[in-house]
Amino acid sequence: MAVNTIIAFYTNNEEGEFLTYLNLSFWSSSTRAEIVAIFLALLIVLENSNVIIYTDSLGAINSINSAFNTTTLI
Repeated sequence: MAVNTIIAFYTNNEEGEFLTYLNLSFWSSSTRAEIVAIFLALLIVLENSNVIIYTDSLGAINSINSAFNTTTLI
């Protein structure tokens, strides 16, 4: 059985307001969907823009923080 997850994000800038929806087939994890939505939103914002991201996914926040907070173990 196919599992589909829908993600959406809203952007508002000098070019206008946009609501983007994407269907992620076979991505049953809500945390993965949240992470994809956050990164896609960051990819489309204009350079030197202020960004506010609203999410209730602590798992997505922790995953993103740990990806950028790496420590080299010797």
